[in-house]
Amino acid sequence: MLNECFLSHAPLNEKLCIDESMVPYFGKHGANQYIKGKPIRYGYKIWPLCEKSRYLIQFDPYQGKQANRRHMELGLGGLW
Repeated sequence: MLNECFLSHAPLNEKLCIDESMVPYFGKHGANQYIKGKPIRYGYKIWPLCEKSRYLIQFDPYQGKQANRRHMELGLGGLW
């Protein structure tokens, strides 16, 4: 639902970026991640797709190593 809203307002450009990001969260939840040595060590890992002006077009939360990957050439976070 959020991805559809972001995409409908996106200033689409040919230059897009997929990156790994952490959303800080220190509460208890099964999807919470811990990554040693990172500035944000606790939180939710997401894979955002952004336009060159930094507008978020889509995002996908990390769901563990069993996630259904549709585009193997994009790596672990490539679910678009």
